[in-house]
Amino acid sequence: MKRACLISIASLAALLATAFGAAGAAAAPADLDASFGGDGIVEVEGPAGLTFPGEAAARMAIGPNDEIYVLYSSYPACEPPFDCRVELTVARYSADGRRDTAFAAGPQLTVKQDAFQHKFDLAVGADGKPVVVATDESGGGLTVARLGLDGRLDPGFGVGGLAQRTGTHAIENTGGKPALAIQPDGMVLVAAEGGRDTEAGTSELLLARYLSTGQLDPGFGSGGEAVLTLRGRSRPNAVLPGPAGTIAVAAPQCCLGGSPLFGGGFNVARFLSNGQPDPGWPGGGAFFNPVSPGYDGSIEAATLAPDGKLIVSFEEGSEMRSTVGNLVRFMPDGSLDPSFGAGGRTTAYAAVGGADPDGLAVDSKGRIVGVGWAGRVSVFRLFPEGGPDRTFNGGRYLVVPYGSNKSTPYQVALQSSGRIIALGESGGFGSKGFGLIALHGGTDRTKCLGKRATIVGTANQDEILGTPRRDVIAALGGRDKVRALGGADLICGGKGRDTLLGGPGRDRVQQDPVRRRSR
Repeated sequence: MKRACLISIASLAALLATAFGAAGAAAAPADLDASFGGDGIVEVEGPAGLTFPGEAAARMAIGPNDEIYVLYSSYPACEPPFDCRVELTVARYSADGRRDTAFAAGPQLTVKQDAFQHKFDLAVGADGKPVVVATDESGGGLTVARLGLDGRLDPGFGVGGLAQRTGTHAIENTGGKPALAIQPDGMVLVAAEGGRDTEAGTSELLLARYLSTGQLDPGFGSGGEAVLTLRGRSRPNAVLPGPAGTIAVAAPQCCLGGSPLFGGGFNVARFLSNGQPDPGWPGGGAFFNPVSPGYDGSIEAATLAPDGKLIVSFEEGSEMRSTVGNLVRFMPDGSLDPSFGAGGRTTAYAAVGGADPDGLAVDSKGRIVGVGWAGRVSVFRLFPEGGPDRTFNGGRYLVVPYGSNKSTPYQVALQSSGRIIALGESGGFGSKGFGLIALHGGTDRTKCLGKRATIVGTANQDEILGTPRRDVIAALGGRDKVRALGGADLICGGKGRDTLLGGPGRDRVQQDPVRRRSR
């Protein structure tokens, strides 16, 4: 192994330019964006300035002008006979994280559901109006509401802002939350689990479409509702409007009551724009994706790439075996994408370390951004082919200094600038908090010894590991440790006392010419 060098790059711009080029002084992808809230993290303000109860949950959506909407729940005191209600509030934040006080304070909606179920979702249309869907035991199974730009219930939607549910199919109130999306034309898509047949091991996936006026769309399915019978449970995780008006729905787990009788796996369905099952999709509109033998499978997140490919994050696990987080990508025809990972599938652990993705987004370059939990909120980025993006925190998952548990799924979204916004959770039993976390995204252009860096650290303390191939490694801020492997590598330190370790190749190391140290 080559010598190890402790270096300290002075803060002079000339030296920075020598090491990195002009881009080296700028923030890199995965750095907290200090222009968002002053330090990159904004705490969501609780109901009426109070702390969130331990049972609270939250959802997030990005508006057409990069504004951020947060839907959160709170629970008034519930006395016998325990006919309890859940209050839902939508708050609006500017693109840079400032609470919009002109947006009406909530709660804007009250529904009847178990406080621990968290059965609601949020989406925002091209007009900037947020839509909320929630299971409601006193509202025909579902309540769908739209708010105006002022934060009050929109009188132009349904009756007083509430869509009147007139569908004929039952809604399952004991399962997971409904899923929501808004089409570019303003129509609202809502997916939920319908009736179940426990003996047959099947359940109904219900997809309803509402006109922008709040009435069920008579041209969709049957009277505004499309129904598919799926193997096992049909609890929807995501509704994803796609190319040519198609609509994909990912249903997270197969087995009724967790029984392996019917095998482990998950369902993916696709509908045509008129609500009929898509005959070009495997299974004539819905197919079952099995997981490894002996495991149960559940979808954690799903998203569509700009090219129409469907990316699903799912977990495999059992009581006797550990849980494994996986990513799989399907082609627009429903077949596995052979260009992704190994035959269309990869594991997040193998790619970026121990962070199972609970939320996914795809940027304009096709890179996959995921958020999950690794002791705290963690964020990672993959190249389109499924390999780790080493210009994002050196290719490892980034642990953000926020959050401490995993009782609510995290979300991630992208603003038009490429900035990454994640929703995280802190606290736990008794009281809870929610935070909006902003990270620099985009494409890194840092240079090391005149070459564009292929592995880039962050402004914080990093441990960066090279690859067996030739690397161009740039540490940035913090007291970093860099270890190269094979290849003729270029290695540059940053603004800190770094440890730079070469590998067996013919490496070049950029040292501080003023305070050179070696050992």
